[in-house]
Amino acid sequence: MTDQGPGITAEKLPHLFERYYQVDSSGKQISGLNISAEIIKKHGGQIVVDSELGKGAAFWFTLPLAEGQ
Repeated sequence: MTDQGPGITAEKLPHLFERYYQVDSSGKQISGLNISAEIIKKHGGQIVVDSELGKGAAFWFTLPLAEGQ
């Protein structure tokens, strides 16, 4: 998923998936990413974010194929 929002500063990126962490960006709060990250990790996957101020953010995740596929 990619957005055209204000972006997230580099020093906040490593903390986005921590429990209870919130990012204040132009008066908006981003929370709840920990839940998504935990579900993905429990299924053996990885979640990643890339962001640049003024250019938005891109989130993506990977999941392994199920056995037998």
